[in-house]
Amino acid sequence: MIRSLTDAVTGRLRRLESLGGDLTTLAKSNQQHSNGEV
Repeated sequence: MIRSLTDAVTGRLRRLESLGGDLTTLAKSNQQHSNGEV
């Protein structure tokens, strides 16, 4: 029971981390485009 709960929390955290990484990458590329860089 506790183990499955821990796995669920860990999976959610990993999903958040990957989502955060995607957002960071997206923000960086947007910033570069607004600066005129390719």
